[in-house]
Amino acid sequence: SILHSFINITGPSADGININGASNISILNTTILTSGNSGHGIVLLSSAENLYFENITVQTSGNSASAIRIFNGNSFNNRFRGLTLITKGTNSYGFQLIASNHKFSISDSIINASNAADFIVHSVSAGGEFNLTNVTRFDGGNLNIGWEVGGNGTLNVHWYLDAYANYTNSSNASGSNILAFDRNSLQRFSAVTGANGRIPRQV
Repeated sequence: SILHSFINITGPSADGININGASNISILNTTILTSGNSGHGIVLLSSAENLYFENITVQTSGNSASAIRIFNGNSFNNRFRGLTLITKGTNSYGFQLIASNHKFSISDSIINASNAADFIVHSVSAGGEFNLTNVTRFDGGNLNIGWEVGGNGTLNVHWYLDAYANYTNSSNASGSNILAFDRNSLQRFSAVTGANGRIPRQV
């Protein structure tokens, strides 16, 4: 595991962290800065699996320098939470997928690429499933998604729902059943409010 680290890379074609064929690694509370062209923040290569990233800040300022780049080899069950990804150079993506099958989740994160797509699936990508929950740009707006012709995979974008029920006299409505339906009239969840009038957060 990598904990409470600060990584500053100044040369060209030099990555902050490069994980090749490893599994079951956690990287927590880490800041990565790169300033050279093609200096990516984090690169996952060759079947990097069961990785967990939390509270990671990556900032790149060179050209063709993505914050996170997943490249070659299938990668599965990787989780990212609390990311802040910032890129400033041209062709410097926030989160970049190239080749092979990938399955991962990103939650409670900010991705902001100034001169490229925030999240991109390239044409050589073979597929996979990408789950994003509460992932926005700095201003809270939707991500700029790039999806090249021939790029494969399923991108699921999720948001949180907090629900509260009260009576007209403003007292909490505990024990109330709140149901939600999708646009096809299919029930998505049913939850009962607690003493505070709220249900558990839904996705």
